[in-house]
Amino acid sequence: DLGLQAAPSIDSAVRLVDRAVGGALPAAAPAASANPVQIWLTAGAWLWLAGMAVMLLRSAASVLRLKRQLRGAVPVGGNLYRAEGLQTPFVLGLLRPKIYLPAGLAQEEARHILLHEQTHIRRGDHLVKLLAYLLLCLHWFNPLAWVAFLLMGADMEMSCDERVLARLGTETKKAYSLSLLSLASDAIMPGDIQIL
Repeated sequence: DLGLQAAPSIDSAVRLVDRAVGGALPAAAPAASANPVQIWLTAGAWLWLAGMAVMLLRSAASVLRLKRQLRGAVPVGGNLYRAEGLQTPFVLGLLRPKIYLPAGLAQEEARHILLHEQTHIRRGDHLVKLLAYLLLCLHWFNPLAWVAFLLMGADMEMSCDERVLARLGTETKKAYSLSLLSLASDAIMPGDIQIL
């Protein structure tokens, strides 16, 4: 407090000490009294908040664009929709998640992909991924957080594939793998990587 007072003084209840010490105190220089570490911490806090805001705003804009693209989705039944122009199937929604499949899938491919997406919903992967993304927004500056988020997504997909294969049996392993390969080759073009 002494460094910020216009006329620094102390109040020790002993008038003689107050005059002796108060007279020896230099006049306040508020510009020189700021701690350099505090300046860096304040700048860092603003930078952290700005990065977090950019990530949240970019994500919200992405979801709005996606919802606009899904306006023409055709309900197939239950929580299943088919949409033109989609390159990859996905789950969208928190409390009542919907499964969106690209139009034009073969019946067997659609069945395999539907089982895969339903497994995601049963396990709550859409909620886990949202929570993980919010944590990534908090730790956007940490490269290990990005690596963990990307690896978590890959592990989630592989685990889901394993569960579907266990349910379908090993005799359908080839057909299921071909379904995934067909979707992957259509979804990822050179220079076009999507994370949903």
